[in-house]
Amino acid sequence: PRLQQDNAPVDMAIGEYLQRQPGRFPGAGWRIEQYLRRLLQCGKKFREDGGNRQLGHEWLRRLTFAGKHCSILIIHYRVSIMSEPKRLFFALELPAEAQRQIVHWRAANFAEDAGRPVAADNLHLTLAFLGEVSADKQRALAALAGRIHQPGFTLTLDDAGQWLRSRVVWLGTRRPPRGLLQLASLLRAQAARSGCYQSPQPFHPHITLLREARHAVPIPPPGFSWTFAVSEFVLYESRFSRGRTRYTALERYPFNKES
Repeated sequence: PRLQQDNAPVDMAIGEYLQRQPGRFPGAGWRIEQYLRRLLQCGKKFREDGGNRQLGHEWLRRLTFAGKHCSILIIHYRVSIMSEPKRLFFALELPAEAQRQIVHWRAANFAEDAGRPVAADNLHLTLAFLGEVSADKQRALAALAGRIHQPGFTLTLDDAGQWLRSRVVWLGTRRPPRGLLQLASLLRAQAARSGCYQSPQPFHPHITLLREARHAVPIPPPGFSWTFAVSEFVLYESRFSRGRTRYTALERYPFNKES
């Protein structure tokens, strides 16, 4: 209705909208904001010309043209969001106390320029990486994971090392428990059968401590150790937002206590 009024303050409405919606439309959505800003310019031009009827018709023609394209873009954006695949992986979550202790140990034993520290909330032990997964495949993989029945196990983190080729400093275990190896094998097999590529390299359970470690760094001598009970595994989503990677737990799968 505002657009049907003479000298409608469209630019104010659009300006207020853009201020309320900062960064609301990532990706293709930036084109929507471009159209909205174009409408803002048209509105100012219309008022500067004193509401001239002929120029007003031209302004409305541009408004209608841009509005149609804006609507198409919004619909396209919504559809793309609904069908957008997610970057998923199965992993073990570290207890909060173990996270805190490991972060302090890392800070005390590695120089600041050794590499980029992984955020405490992102410390985890990957069981199976799934990659970009559609909603249908996610449901199928989640259902398969829910059928896994095995007892919990105890995990001891007492080993560390560096992979120069991948520029990673890691924390691991000298003696992986049988339950950990069995769980990873099942999840990776299910993922492979569902079309998710799995590396042919043997499973090496580890927690990434530092990334972008471009040069060899001194590894602390043996003597460090963290032991905790593992009672579940988690399906995570990995998303890059506002300059950092965030891992969000989507589903949790408790182990069968009676097994």
